[in-house]
Order: sequence, then C-alpha cells, then structure tokens
Amino acid sequence: MPFRRTCGCALALTTGCAATGLPSPDVASSIAPEVPELERHPPPAGPGMGLVVIDSVSGPAEAERVTGRGSATSEPGDPWSYRFGGRRTDHWVSKELLCTSTPCASYMPYGEHEVTLVSNEDPRRSATYVVDVTDKPRALRASLDESVPGDTSYWLGVVGLGAGAAALAAGAYFLASPTAPGGGLTPDEGVAAATLLGTGAVLGIVGGVLFLRGHGPRRYEGHGIEWTFDESDLGAGRASSYR
Repeated sequence: MPFRRTCGCALALTTGCAATGLPSPDVASSIAPEVPELERHPPPAGPGMGLVVIDSVSGPAEAERVTGRGSATSEPGDPWSYRFGGRRTDHWVSKELLCTSTPCASYMPYGEHEVTLVSNEDPRRSATYVVDVTDKPRALRASLDESVPGDTSYWLGVVGLGAGAAALAAGAYFLASPTAPGGGLTPDEGVAAATLLGTGAVLGIVGGVLFLRGHGPRRYEGHGIEWTFDESDLGAGRASSYR
C-alpha cells in the first residue's frame, strides 16, 4: 500500500492499523469494538456495495473517500511554464463526501478505499485510512493525527541551555584573551570571567533539568481498528447520518 496506514481484517475479529510515530493519546484500538449507534437503520445495500460505519474517537469528523488521483504537466509554450522557469506539473486528488460528521454510515463499492477524516473542531487534525469494503458490514473507529506543542518547562530549558552556553563562551573568551602585562588577566577580567563561567554553569544545569523534565513538540499519528459486524448490532440513539 502506498499509504502510511492500512487496516487489515479477519471476519468478526479486530485488527489494528497504526502509523509510524508516537502513539496517539486517544488510540482507537484501546476501545473495545462496538458499532456506533446510528439515528436510524441504513437501507439495504445495492449490488456491489458494502456498508461501512465510521466513527472518530477524536470528536466529530468529516469523512471523504478518495476517488481518483492524477497530474497534469504544462508544455513549454504555456505562459505558466515561463513564470515558473520551465515545465510545471500539478497533482490533484478527487474526493467524494461520505458524511459531514461522524459517527455515520456509508455505502462504498467492494474493494479497498482510501478514507480521509478531518476534524470538525480543528481542521489541522486529520487522518487517512484504507478500508476494505466487502459484502459484510464493516466498522472503522479511528483517532486523528495531532501536533502537540512543547510545554513551558521544555522551552525554558532550551532558553537556559542557550544562555548558559553563551555565558560559558564569553567566560572562555576572557580566559583566552588576557590583556594584563605578562599575559595574565586584569582584576576586572578575572571577575568577569569567573562571573560568566559560574553563571553559565548554573544556567546550563538548570536549563538541562528543565529540558529533561519537559517535553518538546510532538506529532501523534492516528490509529484505528476495522472489523466486520452483524447488521443486528446496529443500534439507535446517537445522532448520525448515512448516505
């Protein structure tokens, strides 16, 4: 598969599909498989179409199915090609809207389909999964990617380490460049060098402790599970939709 995560399956059994990177704080595979409750029971599937119920544990999300990919290359005579200094290639992706908010149910042709989820609360959070659609109803529960900024301790540690390194470098410069007769340090240079070296050491130690106690920027990759279920498992109660 060309995509970074693929959900494998076995009949009536769950299988994990995980992306590389740090584990997501809301890993979908940590939740016992349970078909999301729908507002109303979906109608029977048409020929060659399979039912897929989609849910996101990261909050409501819009679901789309990738229906095609392509590219177009401009010829040298195209005005755009001169603007960009030569031949230009544009890539495009066509998608079909499955639902505007999860949980929802959708019908898709049999086969593997790339399904993209984008958070309704934070468009920066998204995830892509490959879903295997069969004649048996399928369910996909997923979490979305998330970027977490570094905490205060981490950034204070970075500042402390940087400031400590600068102070140590300045103190070393005084030691390496004495101006007193005979190659020694003047009293002022001695005080300055000692002060800078001591300050640099303290800042470095404090900064290092803060740096190690904090956490830097992290990128969590979404995870998901996909499984086959019986239509009798579909319930009602949670707001949802199907198409």
